[in-house]
Amino acid sequence: MWQSKYSKTENPYFTYLVSRFWRLLPLFWICGVIALLIQPWHHAGSSSLVHYWGSQIAILGYHSLDWLPILPAWSLDVEMQFYLLAPLAILVMTGGSRIWTLFGIAVGSALASKFLGENLASCAIFFAIGIVAAQMKWRPGKALLAGSGMLVILGVGVCLAVPALRSILCVGTHPGPLSMWNIPAQITISFLAIPYAIWTTSRRSDRVDKTLADASYALYLLHWPLLEAAMTGHLPVSRWLLTGLLYVATIGLSIGMTLWIDNPIQKPRSRWVNSRSRRRTTSPVADTAAIEASGS
Repeated sequence: MWQSKYSKTENPYFTYLVSRFWRLLPLFWICGVIALLIQPWHHAGSSSLVHYWGSQIAILGYHSLDWLPILPAWSLDVEMQFYLLAPLAILVMTGGSRIWTLFGIAVGSALASKFLGENLASCAIFFAIGIVAAQMKWRPGKALLAGSGMLVILGVGVCLAVPALRSILCVGTHPGPLSMWNIPAQITISFLAIPYAIWTTSRRSDRVDKTLADASYALYLLHWPLLEAAMTGHLPVSRWLLTGLLYVATIGLSIGMTLWIDNPIQKPRSRWVNSRSRRRTTSPVADTAAIEASGS
């Protein structure tokens, strides 16, 4: 998106950052309010009030809070940090020996993961692979694509099917001596899934697929507050019934929030980005349609 769209706008870095924050913040704020309403007794802990409320507003710094109202949003903080550096990272990785650059980043990510835990540095290798794949317009062949999907399914399936191996992935519900392999297993599965992930970026979406893709962001944010509400509510229903109700409620609310809240917020963003384009080769209506179709 940077090379084909944002780099060709007025003040590209500013346009890019405003667009990224505009894309992610509105739903984050809404789901953050829901989370705070569900568990209002939590507070900033030892985190400063500036850090606590600043991260609730801008996401940056969210990962390092003592208490995260939306626990999975730690990775959204890492993503936002990457957005700040992405144009520079793209510039650095343009030309030269990309293989050696990737190798150096891989070593740095491994060391950061080992000694610093989850942060932008430990995830840098995945961002770097995405940048190189985009620059080279790499698309995996059918054999590699099939192998990627099958290995991921096989690896996860075996860990879930064999009781002795479940602690590798299900650390919370099946603690055991193999839990120590959870992080290596996650990293391995992530690498195995890269060809499939890259393949998805070149697939054309119909309206239903795009709606579900957009709704995945709402689901990512919303499922945790709903889970907290269900788990702390001591509802007189079985665990399986509660799980089913949570699935239905989370998916339904996520799609509803996307259609009636997020989409109306994002349409002006697409028009604003399009209005800042320095090169108009098509009509404004066509440009706007193209931007929206690309998931801008």
